[in-house]
Amino acid sequence: MDADDVAEDLYRLPPVQFTAARDAQVVEAKRAGDAAAARRIAAFHKPTLAAWVSNLLARQKEEAGQLLELAEALREAHRTLDPEQFRTLSHQQHAVIAGLARQAGGLARQAGQPVSPSVLHEVEQILRAVLADPEVAEQWATGRLTKVPAVCPDFPGTSPLAQVSKKDAEPEEPAPAPPSEKALDAAEEKRRARLKDAMKAATEAAAEASRRDDGVRRAEEEHE
Repeated sequence: MDADDVAEDLYRLPPVQFTAARDAQVVEAKRAGDAAAARRIAAFHKPTLAAWVSNLLARQKEEAGQLLELAEALREAHRTLDPEQFRTLSHQQHAVIAGLARQAGGLARQAGQPVSPSVLHEVEQILRAVLADPEVAEQWATGRLTKVPAVCPDFPGTSPLAQVSKKDAEPEEPAPAPPSEKALDAAEEKRRARLKDAMKAATEAAAEASRRDDGVRRAEEEHE
């Protein structure tokens, strides 16, 4: 028995069905004489409702890929942009997260599991963690997240302003004059272009997600 295949099936189930299904798979593995698989399956943790909803979104390959691309670009921006630019991007990323969370809520409804605004708020927290933490992003991309990760406001570590201050404090010789916009090197321009493209793609994905969610709502209302 392949424990990874079992995990793929288990984490697609609504949380209320998870424990019973997992225990049944453990029994099946033991019956087949596969003690190692039985131990692995028994160690699978039941996801919270918010984690399960976010996992539904992770399985939407196009939207998930755009969010992961945006995450990488924003983490790079956090290291390179000035505080004002990063605050502007942070405002934009909140709109992207809200749109994707709405889509996740629509997917949950389609799966027969409507969720409350408080759960969607936790889904947004998960998506913020995906943007901020590459390890969370990697785990979320598997579709097997089990709980809402802890995340600091915006991004972990020092702020861009603190990074600049530390850098300026290190050299003992006089600091060079700040470069003008024209003096930005090719690598900086490339980073900015990449970030712009990632933000545009993610924003479009969030808008499309909202449109699809509105369509699902109208269809449900007409059906009712």
